[in-house]
Amino acid sequence: RAWLSGLSLDLRLAWRMLLKSPGLTVVGVLGIAIGTALGVGAFIVLTGMFYPKLPLDEGERVVALTMLDVQSGSHAKQLLHDFDAWRAELHSVEHVAAATMGIRSLVTGDAPAVGVRAAEMTASAFRVARVQPLIGRYLLPEDEHEAAPRVVVIGYQLWQSRFEGDPAVVGRTVLVGGVAHDVVGVMPPGFAMPRQEELWTALRADPGQHARGAGPPLYVFGRLAPGATRERAQAELTVLGRRAAAAFPESHAHLRPLVLPYTYPLDSVDREDLWDAAGMQLMLNLLLIAIAVNVAVLVYARTAMRQREITVRTALGASRRRIIAQLFIEALVLSSVGAALGLALAHTALEQFRALMAGFGESAFWVDYSLQPRSVLFAAALAVLSACIVGVVPALKATGRRVQSDLRGFGGASVRLGRGWTALIVVQVGVAVTVLPLALSQGYHDIRMADVQPTFAAHEFLTADLAVAMPLHPGMDGAAHRRAAAARMAVRLSDLERRLEAEPAVAGVTFEGYTAPGGARVELENASGDAGSVTHDAQLTGVAPDYFELLDVPLLAGRGLTAADAGAIAGDAARALGGGVVVNEAFVRSLLDGGNALGRRLRFVPPVGSGARSDEHAAAEAASWHEVVGVVANLHASAFDGTYAEPAVYYAVTPELQTATLLVRVRGDDVDAFAQRLRELASALDPDLRIDRVANLARLPNARFLAMVAALLQLIFGIVVLLSAAGVHALMSVTVTQRRREIGVRAALGAQPHRLLMSVFSRAGAQLAFGALVGSALAAALLQGSGLGAIRNAVFVAVVVGVMVLAGLIAATGPALRGLRIHPMEALRDE
Repeated sequence: RAWLSGLSLDLRLAWRMLLKSPGLTVVGVLGIAIGTALGVGAFIVLTGMFYPKLPLDEGERVVALTMLDVQSGSHAKQLLHDFDAWRAELHSVEHVAAATMGIRSLVTGDAPAVGVRAAEMTASAFRVARVQPLIGRYLLPEDEHEAAPRVVVIGYQLWQSRFEGDPAVVGRTVLVGGVAHDVVGVMPPGFAMPRQEELWTALRADPGQHARGAGPPLYVFGRLAPGATRERAQAELTVLGRRAAAAFPESHAHLRPLVLPYTYPLDSVDREDLWDAAGMQLMLNLLLIAIAVNVAVLVYARTAMRQREITVRTALGASRRRIIAQLFIEALVLSSVGAALGLALAHTALEQFRALMAGFGESAFWVDYSLQPRSVLFAAALAVLSACIVGVVPALKATGRRVQSDLRGFGGASVRLGRGWTALIVVQVGVAVTVLPLALSQGYHDIRMADVQPTFAAHEFLTADLAVAMPLHPGMDGAAHRRAAAARMAVRLSDLERRLEAEPAVAGVTFEGYTAPGGARVELENASGDAGSVTHDAQLTGVAPDYFELLDVPLLAGRGLTAADAGAIAGDAARALGGGVVVNEAFVRSLLDGGNALGRRLRFVPPVGSGARSDEHAAAEAASWHEVVGVVANLHASAFDGTYAEPAVYYAVTPELQTATLLVRVRGDDVDAFAQRLRELASALDPDLRIDRVANLARLPNARFLAMVAALLQLIFGIVVLLSAAGVHALMSVTVTQRRREIGVRAALGAQPHRLLMSVFSRAGAQLAFGALVGSALAAALLQGSGLGAIRNAVFVAVVVGVMVLAGLIAATGPALRGLRIHPMEALRDE
């Protein structure tokens, strides 16, 4: 009871002292809040990525099975034969399942075709998830037989958006990838396995039809058997891997089987990423320490001014432990308020981050950026750490041996800082110089990306997604529906282009056709005329023949696309050679080593069909060879795309599409104002012509995200510098007060003002320089693994050192000038 009474008294006194120093309180709370928000935000994101909690029954026991290619360091994806063996022989993992994921076109009723995230998945996957369907059933093993009727299970959100939540949806026929499927079930909200899928069909893959190391790319997963551990499963899988390597050395000698957390292969996480995440968390925690040290300097200055109070309390019998505890409580209240505000800031920022990731289509079903008990505990730990730095360090100095000398000469007790001043300035500057260069190196890429300009006048363009509704008549197959929808789109798109071009505000109109989500695999023909043995990733985009001309994209070699190229690819000409294609600079640099691209032939493998195109159509096109007829500059509308320019292949398309992306070049400054007119023209042309996502190309979410990162980095840098300057100013004020008599006497003896200034600045400059030297050495060590060059690292360190020293000297100027105004008689009279 006495302990609680003392704690209550300390809390009341702490609040009183914080309110008595509002400036210090506001600065300290805001500094700790920003540091806590950064630390907690990173903790939530990184733990969610590397230590996720699957929202499934015993989700921690769901694991992924994969093969690591020790030669390339990547995960092998053609695992059909391995999956078949693991499903039969692996006992530590039950319900071994496999899935292949992609975008598939979905046609329902009279609505336009849309691309949805779909998975071909074995029935065992639903047993791994332990999630029961909301309506109907999920997939069964017999659905995987080739002769079985084709069925589909849909997700809750898709059920609501495309079927209006119709409870009688089971039994309806829809087209998935151009093939008729019967709906057999609806999964409940939140189910999106393997990653963020919204539609599931049965995986029908026969190992007997594929050679080892071939077949569809599979993601394999399962659930640890009762009593089994991941280590035991890994040991058993290793034995199976050695057996496969001995039996099939050509395909498996360089493969090592692994049992990993479920999310790691889906997020491409490896051991190096874990170390990078630990480094990022350490950097942000060090940043909080730097902020806390700066706040401690301010508190130390205030504590030094309370030396007489501490002396009196000691004279009245208060022990050193009691005084330190009380000062710690003051700091804990300050840091707790800052931590609470930091949690609120982290929550707000993470909500924005989640919205951005959802806009990018990157929100997996297990992602949870909300504040959880472990993140609150982490914030509490940061608050205690901050309180120890802010309260205990100054308290230990203030209650040291000097208190006894103050008791012996109570009447002359005065503020003394001694070596504590030097140590705090050195630590303060050293920690800031250690952390800030690393923060700059981490954010340098994003800042540079945010400053890069688009390669064309993106601000003059409106973009919009077009789709035309085409009823799905009974008995209509995918090919018939696609032909009917494409014919209707060809008429409507051509009419809309003519109407737009007649508008005075429109400078031109073009369109994009199919863009392969996530890119496509490109196979290059060798100089001898044979197909290349290695395929490459490349972006694949269908464009109108006038696309590059309207966007003012420079043609670097060869020619552009023509209507004849579009006819060949559409299948209207001989398919022996296919139509001509155009590639970008990145394609030439990355896939051709900067060589001549003109005349080279390529084809797309595996089939690029998905979204608005049928699988049969895409499979036929994949067999076509296309000649490279031109090279264009890298094309991007935002800084994000520009920095990560990827190999791209452009092929010509006609308006015969199921969906298209319209690009309208608008004259004048108010491009956004034309968006409503665009909608009116489309609606007047055909009420069934749907227009979605009208936006200005200059305001893409990628650029906003990068600008937010850059602004956040600048805010962090500014806060640390300002807090450091405030700390230097506070301690310089104290030291001028401490040396008041000395300065007055020296002035009376005729000391020149510049010598008095030098006596103040020399000490401050030496402390700042020593702290910068120590911090530079530590920063150089941390920057070794940043991936930047030595010159760039040196520039970062030099910039931070210069800013910190300059800020410290500027902060010391005010107290130093105030010292010059001390009158000798006033100084002696005060003593």
